Amino acid sequence: MSGHLAVVGTDTGIGKTVVTAALVARVRERGVGARAIKPAQTGYPEDDDAAFVSEACGESTAAKRLRTFGEPLAPAVAARRADEPISYDSLLADTRAALDESEMGIVEGAGGLRVPLSNDPRKDIVDLVADLDVPALVVARS
Repeated sequence: MSGHLAVVGTDTGIGKTVVTAALVARVRERGVGARAIKPAQTGYPEDDDAAFVSEACGESTAAKRLRTFGEPLAPAVAARRADEPISYDSLLADTRAALDESEMGIVEGAGGLRVPLSNDPRKDIVDLVADLDVPALVVARS
């Protein structure tokens, strides 16, 4: 089992992090170097999805966060309010680099599928997954 995957959700608080942690843990149990990649974490440090995944897997290398913002808002909004706007091209390049460092990278989205990611209002989670060209697992309420 190798390759990459995105775990995205229909909303915030839907269970993406729990699903991501379970997938990373299971794949790592099978001897594959899986790692969760969180391109943009908001609400940090109270919300720390990478730490949750690492703790669930018992290994600090099980997850990596690329950008962090204190306010629990959409990444683009939190970044703008922190005066640290996110360049979509930079975020995409950093996420690709993190995937290249992983035998199996599992990219965890932020909020819902249409959450704005960067200073380009046309770019959101769906665009990131499409530009990464990875399959997506969509987490939704039952």
